[in-house]
Amino acid sequence: MFIGIKIFISMLAALCVFFTFVGVYALDPSLITIGILFAVSIVLVVLEAQNQLTNPFMKG
Repeated sequence: MFIGIKIFISMLAALCVFFTFVGVYALDPSLITIGILFAVSIVLVVLEAQNQLTNPFMKG
């Protein structure tokens, strides 16, 4: 994977852990939901990066 994508995924993972921890600590469902959405975005970014690396029609 590209180094920029790895840094971006690391930032998303840190935000995911932060919002989930704060949400559980404060018993706030909206913060927990934000943490879950960050986790979903991590999965989508990783899948898209894998798709870009295996795409034989990609120019560049």
